[in-house]
Amino acid sequence: MADRTILIGDIHGCQRTLDALLKKIAYTPEEDRIIFVGDYIDRGPHIRETLDHLIRLQEKAGDRAVFLMGNHEKMLLDTADNTWEGQRFFEHPARNTADRKHLTFLIDGCRIWLWNGGTETERQIFSLERAEYDRYLEWLSRNLVYDYRDEKGRFFVTHAGAEYGVDLDDIETKIWNRSGSYDGPLVICGHTPVKKPSLFRQSFRREYSEYGKAYELPSNGMLDIDTACVFGHSLTAMIIIGRQFYFESAANCESCTEGERERDI
Repeated sequence: MADRTILIGDIHGCQRTLDALLKKIAYTPEEDRIIFVGDYIDRGPHIRETLDHLIRLQEKAGDRAVFLMGNHEKMLLDTADNTWEGQRFFEHPARNTADRKHLTFLIDGCRIWLWNGGTETERQIFSLERAEYDRYLEWLSRNLVYDYRDEKGRFFVTHAGAEYGVDLDDIETKIWNRSGSYDGPLVICGHTPVKKPSLFRQSFRREYSEYGKAYELPSNGMLDIDTACVFGHSLTAMIIIGRQFYFESAANCESCTEGERERDI
């Protein structure tokens, strides 16, 4: 099999769809480099299963698997790093009382995380014993990186892309950017849902509508591969071989939570 680099879009707890996509592209941990662009948690129905899947994949693939920090993981880890009255949100006695709303304002990062789909992660992960959910927090904090630079200089990867006039090393831009205005060296990202993988430049957008078709790798712009799986659409893999690439996808096959299904994008 040719030397492949595989990039996977935002998963958001859609583990069954991820499994279907990896089987479709015949992912081989011992041969392929695989890069996940972040947002593994929140919103979706199988968050714990997704994290277990990624942990097992890393055990097989070693450093051939790269896991980027998404804004959702950053919000969760920020919440975990902060306390009120010496206790984290997950263990605070007020968490499941009438004072819960007040507590979310007192712990930095907590309210924005819960408002952005964190309630599903709270329900699925933080109902477990403390030793269990601490295991997931430790894995996330130890293994996620903010960017990946291709060793051949073909592309740069961050969760949220890049913005014209902002340094590529700016962390806030790496995880929160929403600008489509960029024409520097090629950056591949997720974060902003699109119907089809799309290349953005300052005054230009190209939508890649044909899956399985080989394209020449662009030298500049921002290529977004978050095709809104958790919103009822699909999960995309971008497969790079040399200076060419193609896309494959798996349609959402989850029973997504209320409000996260068939969102228009």
